Amino acid sequence: MDYTVYEGTQAVGQLTIQPDGLYYVIECKLNGGEPLRRLYGIHGLQSIYLGIPNRNGELHCRISKKRLPTPQRVIASVAAPGQWLPWSGDSFGVFLYDAFLKHEGDSVYLAVNETESEQLPQWRNLGQRETVVGRPMVYIPMDPNGQPPQIETENGGERNEEREVTEQTQRIDHSEIHTTKSGIAIDPLLLADLPADYDYGSAESEEADRDHL
Repeated sequence: MDYTVYEGTQAVGQLTIQPDGLYYVIECKLNGGEPLRRLYGIHGLQSIYLGIPNRNGELHCRISKKRLPTPQRVIASVAAPGQWLPWSGDSFGVFLYDAFLKHEGDSVYLAVNETESEQLPQWRNLGQRETVVGRPMVYIPMDPNGQPPQIETENGGERNEEREVTEQTQRIDHSEIHTTKSGIAIDPLLLADLPADYDYGSAESEEADRDHL
């Protein structure tokens, strides 16, 4: 498997991963003259530390397949592995080049710089500011599937709204629709045409109503 190594949007080297039994053999060569960087393999919402190339930009190592799911991309960063790990990938339909993530329990926290956060409306509504690896960033919590938390609303909100509409409809029905005891509905527009002695409740009135109509 061959990868172009990216730092942000810039290609900074090449990396190959070859299976070898229970391990992967990793060979990497970063562009000459670049400062020391660490390499991370990105798989979904995971960032796996691969190692640090030497001063010539070269890295040769073996990593257990259990520790390293097949990477979707490989990135380089000056940031050391810690609570926050460098990350790059697609989130909410926007590709992020300069992000960090950390895992705490069942939650994943994804942090982006303020420029990238402007591309994501979720960050405007849910984002919190924090210094991450010495840089001001905006982060949000997500579930393991990369979805932001549901915005809590009052549970009765929709029900109350529906009830209000229902009650309003009932008020309209009671004020405008007249029914006989047997349940026959009478259009309010016809009421003016009924005889003055019309009895809304008796069987005779219903018969008279049918004759009248």
